[in-house]
Amino acid sequence: MKIFAEAIGIQSKFNLDRSLGHYHNAGLGDWNNPHDEICYLGNFYHDYHKDAKIYYTHDHAFVKKLIADHPSIEVVAIRHDEDDHSHITRQAIGKAWPTLWTKNEYDKWASDDSEWPPYHKGNLKDPKVYKKLHEQLNLLTIEWHQNLDLDAVAHFIDYKTVMGLDDNDLAEVVGKIIGVEINSDIRSKISDYQTKNKELYFNE
Repeated sequence: MKIFAEAIGIQSKFNLDRSLGHYHNAGLGDWNNPHDEICYLGNFYHDYHKDAKIYYTHDHAFVKKLIADHPSIEVVAIRHDEDDHSHITRQAIGKAWPTLWTKNEYDKWASDDSEWPPYHKGNLKDPKVYKKLHEQLNLLTIEWHQNLDLDAVAHFIDYKTVMGLDDNDLAEVVGKIIGVEINSDIRSKISDYQTKNKELYFNE
């Protein structure tokens, strides 16, 4: 999202969180910029407006609404293979769940497991807690992929390309989609993002 925004001249206000490896606002999914040129539609933000330049969502229903409201919109989706699902779920837990992990959320998951430790913010690192979350959330990752309307997508970017795990150049892929040359500053941000994510989530 940040790469697409900056490539067309929109400045998003967040820098890379090097502890988690993303450009979200501490996991809250806040992509909005001061002029509402970026509109995030997700778990925390539903401030939909029709004059944004970029929309970002994981929600298939929102995609349908956007296409209905903007018939000429071009949908870009990240395509992933079966062997990517586990890594995607691992990243979701690592990036978003430190914010989502409240006592109320803990109670939902621990209600049928008496062997879990008492609640604390570090529970996500506990092997029993992590195993259960990963197993269940990975099913949602797979379901999301299966429910993606491929006919609605104008451009696909492979997950491995996003993460720098194949031979494709993400900057070139993005540049080709939007028809611009990706500058060295954005290339540096891509490199930083890929390096940090490999360090955090792929060095097992």
